[in-house]
Amino acid sequence: MPGVSPSVHAATHPRTVVVTGAASGVGAAAAEMWLQANWQVAAIDRDGDGLAALAARYRSPRALLTICADVTSEHEVESAARRICSSFGTVDALFNNAGIGPSADADVMSDIAATTLASWDATIRTNLTSVMLVIRSLAPLLLRARGSIVNNASISGLTGMAGTVAYSASKGGIIAMTRALASELAPRQVRVNCICPGPIDTPMNKPWLEDPDQFRYLVQNVPSGRVATPYEVAAVAHFLCSEAASYINGAIIPVDGGWTAV
Repeated sequence: MPGVSPSVHAATHPRTVVVTGAASGVGAAAAEMWLQANWQVAAIDRDGDGLAALAARYRSPRALLTICADVTSEHEVESAARRICSSFGTVDALFNNAGIGPSADADVMSDIAATTLASWDATIRTNLTSVMLVIRSLAPLLLRARGSIVNNASISGLTGMAGTVAYSASKGGIIAMTRALASELAPRQVRVNCICPGPIDTPMNKPWLEDPDQFRYLVQNVPSGRVATPYEVAAVAHFLCSEAASYINGAIIPVDGGWTAV
């Protein structure tokens, strides 16, 4: 690998990761996983209570910076980036995980006839525009560290899932953005990859998981016959930001129990 090797770079300072949507679900699992691996973690979410709960579960607060912010707000994202720079000075990895889905107030999961402009705008802004804002704000730190970015999309961005027009469009946009940024940033030694989870047992998916018909539909489409845990998805993001994945760039990786394989 050109320039400073990963092992030499890692020795110069504690490694730092930024996780958005870190208050619950996959984001919380990822934050805890990185903390257990002795990384510094900047956890961003608009759910202050969830961030406080995360901090309470981890007893070494010096390694954890919680930032209550709305990642759809350019001002709040840039403010968060300044706090991260002031607190940690660097960002080695970014996990763009924030998003809305079945449990959102907006009618995210609807067919085209029922998709209002308001719900479309809210879904695209939360799931897609936020990814751009966070990457743009943290780019100087990531470039300096020759870091890694993992974006969380969905199998809905890979398959034609009826009744998810806005959601699928937002997740498909993340996939396309990942590919573009992987090509753009690779010459500067920043890797960009994307994971596409299938059904996961998270608070966001609770409305689907508690509906017997929806749950049956989900499980029947997963060859593994079950939904994932948040840690199973977070583990893939963790790997992609590790030195073991140093030659993986621009990859779109389903984490779906085989849903997209059939």
